Amino acid sequence: MNDTKHIWRLFLLVFFGIVVFMVGRLFFVPKTFGLFGHYRAANVLEQRSFPVVFQGPGSCEPCHADEFQFWKGSAHKSIMCEDCHAPYGTHVKNDDKSADMEINRSFEWCMRCHQKLTARPDSFPQVDAMEHLAKYKTELGDTVCLVCHSPHDPTPKNPGEVKAPATAAKEQKSP
Repeated sequence: MNDTKHIWRLFLLVFFGIVVFMVGRLFFVPKTFGLFGHYRAANVLEQRSFPVVFQGPGSCEPCHADEFQFWKGSAHKSIMCEDCHAPYGTHVKNDDKSADMEINRSFEWCMRCHQKLTARPDSFPQVDAMEHLAKYKTELGDTVCLVCHSPHDPTPKNPGEVKAPATAAKEQKSP
């Protein structure tokens, strides 16, 4: 028994550590934690008290049916309207238009998804921006992507015909 004292001490230390952990957990973990999943169930009511801001593309269809149908058949159909446009809640209140929709048409916004990165699959449309601009003999501007591409359907309109970025941006503005 003399040779096993260190084993018993270790066992008691681990046992008391587990007891302290379990008792401490009773004081620090909320009562509703784990009731419905790995989160605090009481938080569901707290989250419901926040105003709904994002609605999804179905909420845009009643007023923007043409754009919605165009988008539904495009390469960007997996991207929600509110990724490029402002959240629905900033545009509509009580089913009435409350403000104009902000739209991000910037080069940086397009490059968030389309900048050439080694980690992206080859099948994903990627662009080496400087090489692409040089190929079509155009300069980097804030709305340069809109010269040839519509955000709702990014298939190039006419790659040989390049317009000034300001003109392209005006043509791309939706009602």
